[in-house]
Amino acid sequence: MLSEFLRIGTFSLSGYSFFYGLALLVGGLTIFLLASRERLDRLETINYLLFGVIVSVLSAKLFGVVVFLWRASSYEILSLRMLWHQFLQGGFFFGGLIAGLLYAVFYLRRYFQAAFWTMLDITALGVSLGHAIGRVGCFLGGCCYGRPTSLPWGVRFKNLGPFPHPFEETPIHPTQLYEAVLDLINFFILLFLWRRRKQDGRVTAFYLINYGIIRFLIEYLRNDDSRGYIVRGASPLASLSVPQLLSVGLIVGGVLILKKRRARSSSSIVPSS
Repeated sequence: MLSEFLRIGTFSLSGYSFFYGLALLVGGLTIFLLASRERLDRLETINYLLFGVIVSVLSAKLFGVVVFLWRASSYEILSLRMLWHQFLQGGFFFGGLIAGLLYAVFYLRRYFQAAFWTMLDITALGVSLGHAIGRVGCFLGGCCYGRPTSLPWGVRFKNLGPFPHPFEETPIHPTQLYEAVLDLINFFILLFLWRRRKQDGRVTAFYLINYGIIRFLIEYLRNDDSRGYIVRGASPLASLSVPQLLSVGLIVGGVLILKKRRARSSSSIVPSS
């Protein structure tokens, strides 16, 4: 794996950091370009993106540190080096997603009132594409890894930096790449819905539903215990992880949005006499 993706003098950039940055850039650029095509205020869109990135990234990383401290030993808690490494290389996507969603609702309600659902749909498109790219970074960084497998595409994670990977000698599922592919498919599904949209809000609803399903299923192949469990059974099918519970919440939220938007669309239709 690429613990060092680029080096210029004493500056070193890991594969994880490169694709993390690329995900933010591509996702943000997608949102900006689509918002510009809808003739939305460009300066306000830039402000929305800048503050959104700060809120989402910091929330994801801070939530990741909280989860790490919750599960860490006393030695790990006292190790500033491990805490700093966790902050830089770690993160909890749902922490960033939930905080980012709350931020988006607040910001768009205040500054994009007439285009609230349009901008939320555009945001869903940018997030889905950026997430697909970001998962490649997870693969290069060795986090979010899967369970041992005998399949020919099983991978071993070696030379990842100061902390050894728990499965350096055992082939495991590249769950990061599984999710990257599924997230990319999700993006194209959402783009199809966006181009043929009849009502705003559908893209947002289907993003929540689709990603909720993707993450719920991927969790059965994940093997990094740092994300936490609600129920820990003898097998993956008998367990329920924290992300799976949150995924159910996304699916329910998406279905409710879809029903609400359909109901509002139907009520706005005036029957002809």
